[in-house]
Amino acid sequence: MLKTVINANLLADVLDKSVVDWPLFEAEELSKMALHCCKLRCRDRPDLETEVLPFLKKLFEFAEMHVKVQGKLRAPSQYFCPILQEVMEDPHIAADGFTYEHRAMKAWVDRHNVSPVTKHRLQHQMLTPNRTYALPYKIGGHVKTSA
Repeated sequence: MLKTVINANLLADVLDKSVVDWPLFEAEELSKMALHCCKLRCRDRPDLETEVLPFLKKLFEFAEMHVKVQGKLRAPSQYFCPILQEVMEDPHIAADGFTYEHRAMKAWVDRHNVSPVTKHRLQHQMLTPNRTYALPYKIGGHVKTSA
C-alpha cells in the first residue's frame, strides 16, 4: 500500500494532518528506504553500513538543522497547552489557575474532576477565556508548533 501511495504522489494525504509542516521529500525518502529494508530476500535489502546508516545520518542532520531554525521561531513556553503540548489558539483558564487550549480542557473536565497539572480536585468546571495569552499570541504572530 505504501508503495502505491508513493507512486501516486499521495504521501501527503496519508501523513498525520496535525503536523502542518511535514518535510515531504524527506518523508518520502524515509518511506522508500523502509520499503527497501522490508524486502523478503536478504540480498535485496540495503546494506546497513554503506546505505542505511549514511541515509539516517543525513536525515538526522536535516532534522537537527530544522530544529535549530524552528527554535528561533518557537513561541514562548507559556503559550503551549499542558495537555496538547501545542501552541494554544483558544486559551482558557481552569479552576486550578493554569491555562489550557479550550477544546482540550473541555474534554478533560468532561472525564475528570482533577487538574491535569496539579492532580488536585477542581473546585468547578468553568473555563474562562485568557485574554492575556490570546492578545500577545495574535499580535506577535507566533509560529504554531508542537513541543
